Amino acid sequence: MNSKEDEMFKIITRIINIILCLLLPFSILIAMVSPMMFDAPGSNESFYTWILFISNFSAPVIILISMIISIYLLKLKLYKRAFIFSLLPLINLITILVAYWGIAVFQNGKFSIY
Repeated sequence: MNSKEDEMFKIITRIINIILCLLLPFSILIAMVSPMMFDAPGSNESFYTWILFISNFSAPVIILISMIISIYLLKLKLYKRAFIFSLLPLINLITILVAYWGIAVFQNGKFSIY
């Protein structure tokens, strides 16, 4: 890898980490209220509600782990790996979007299956 490409990965990883740092408090708030999805009767039997709950509840931990590992890899000058680890929370985001889609399409927008 050349130094220009390394510098690009380094800058992009830092920008992503700053964005993740700003999103961390909001993800903690969302994780705190995510158990309320199970208030409706029968919602604990819904597959998509469980996927949404697990994704929302684990998001702060995934963001924190992603930030710590990517900063550590930046210090080791492994810029491409740091960039890949900084994109780890995208898995949660995609899972949340798929779960919302499943709830909207297969459950008529309700967390309950009844």
